[in-house]
Amino acid sequence: MSVRFRNCLIGLLGLIPGPMIVEAAADEKPKNATVSPVPESKEKTAKTARTAKSSSKLPRMLRSDRFWRTKLDPGQYYVTRRKGTEQAFSGMYWNHHEDGIYACIGCGTPLFDSEAKFDSGTGWPSYWQVISRNYLKTHPDLSSGLLRTEVNCRVCDAHLGHVFDDGPRPTGLRYCINSASINFVAREDLKEYIDDWRKAIGLPPLEPEPTAEEKKPETEPSPVEKPVKNESTDAEKNTELRESSANPGR
Repeated sequence: MSVRFRNCLIGLLGLIPGPMIVEAAADEKPKNATVSPVPESKEKTAKTARTAKSSSKLPRMLRSDRFWRTKLDPGQYYVTRRKGTEQAFSGMYWNHHEDGIYACIGCGTPLFDSEAKFDSGTGWPSYWQVISRNYLKTHPDLSSGLLRTEVNCRVCDAHLGHVFDDGPRPTGLRYCINSASINFVAREDLKEYIDDWRKAIGLPPLEPEPTAEEKKPETEPSPVEKPVKNESTDAEKNTELRESSANPGR
């Protein structure tokens, strides 16, 4: 197990110090946003979605408040279980640019791919696409006096942040997420991580992808050629029979 993957597991256990927390809502629109060009080919994001593929009916991870207080540090608990918001530019991932995925800090569900991350200028990690909509649930939020759309993890119901319709193409969405609600997993550790996550929440292991040899279509057996009748040979045999009957002494 790599050091990076071990650190990811430590983060899931709530041992990484949480960021400074404030009660201000993350509802600011991007200021001087510098949006990274959306790659024309989204092979990495699509591959991540396939790797993390699951049933639309995900198991629920329902735990007591005492469990979450033990598992999460104070900052993570405040954000995910009390719907708090961390201070802008204070979180671990607002300026994070490594290649991998961002998973729920509570249950480990893979939520966002680094390929969909962009600099919104708001001070919170921002993504224009989620790995799978099956992994999130949204609902209206009027707690700040403004109508916003809250984003929660579908498995453990952790509060993640909000989603706005001022993001870049092709989706036009901006998932504004608290760093305290997510944990980074490097792409090279993704397969092992997904296997552990599925086991932890009660999903069956993924079937291994077919190899290149297995993907090759089965070739049809070549048709058996019918033997060609040798007419000259048959004619010679008939001649020999006639000659032998005419000359019985031979």
